[in-house]
Amino acid sequence: MAGALTGRRILVTRAARPHDPLADDLARLGATVLWLPTVRIAPPADPGAVDAAVMAWRDGRYDWVVLTSANAVPPLAEAAARLGAGRMDDRAADAGRHGRQARICAVGPATAAAIERAGWRVDRQPATATAHDLVAALGAVAGQHILFAHGDLAGPTVQAGLEAGGAVVDTVVAYRTVAAEIDPDRLAEIGDLDVAAFASGSAVRGLAAALGDRLAPALAGARIACIGPATAAAARECGLAVDIVPSQHTARDLVAAIVSDLEHAS
Repeated sequence: MAGALTGRRILVTRAARPHDPLADDLARLGATVLWLPTVRIAPPADPGAVDAAVMAWRDGRYDWVVLTSANAVPPLAEAAARLGAGRMDDRAADAGRHGRQARICAVGPATAAAIERAGWRVDRQPATATAHDLVAALGAVAGQHILFAHGDLAGPTVQAGLEAGGAVVDTVVAYRTVAAEIDPDRLAEIGDLDVAAFASGSAVRGLAAALGDRLAPALAGARIACIGPATAAAARECGLAVDIVPSQHTARDLVAAIVSDLEHAS
């Protein structure tokens, strides 16, 4: 696919972060990427809750730690380092006063990569990056104690599904997604796009809030690409007609779907 997007102008609205596979892959394929984050990742309102969760993890309280976003990993890793908690997934380490060592379940390759960069090991990863598939991937969880670290906008599916299976679920908000301050001059750059790519419902809503009734005109002629069904639903709620949703809900699959769509449209 080298050069498959040469000459294409693509809007990316997700929060800026290093090692971003969406913008990196689009640029690698030759696209001109208009990077306009409409949201940013902020610390949790209660960092003490993250510290308490990390210490409970280190003490061996949990059978599983579930992570559905790469953004949840740095706050946990930073808390572990700050508190001297050491290697959280060290199977050779003492299992703590509760007598067990948690395994880690990750949704999506970006989350798995963030976990590995933190020096931890991913024990289970569902084939499809959805909350429903995560619950299914964990299998029988009755009687197990699970830590679910997530963002403040996380939906109820993971917790509800695990609790329905008989698990005891502790949740902690590891990060918040908040509106980014957008330079009006950057908003004026939107136009003559081939694709507008959205990786979260909050990013769609952030752009809609920033542009108001200028949203549809600004994106006129652009293919609307959404990473998954929840993001697509948010786009439709904002009045956008969705053209592209990959069958696998990852950034790299979104890029592949964009390439395929544009090739067929040519």
